[in-house]
Amino acid sequence: MIACPDCGAPAEVLEQQATPCRTWEAINSGGKVYVTEARELLVIVEVLCAAGHRFVGPEEMLAATQEASGWEEKVA
Repeated sequence: MIACPDCGAPAEVLEQQATPCRTWEAINSGGKVYVTEARELLVIVEVLCAAGHRFVGPEEMLAATQEASGWEEKVA
C-alpha cells in the first residue's frame, strides 16, 4: 500500500496490463554520441485510494511521484 498523493489516505496499486515498448538512451561524450536501444515491458498500474481517488499510468510514475511528492510504500 502507498499513500495517495492528493489526500494521503491508503491506496492500493493494481497491475492492469503490460505493453512492449522500445527505449533509447543517448549520451554525448567527448564530441561523440553513444546510443543504446532496448526492448522493455511497460507495466500499466491503477492506484485506488480509500477516499475514492483513482490514477492510471505506467508503474514508473510511482517511483517518479514518490521522489517528487513524497509517496511512500507502507507495510500493511
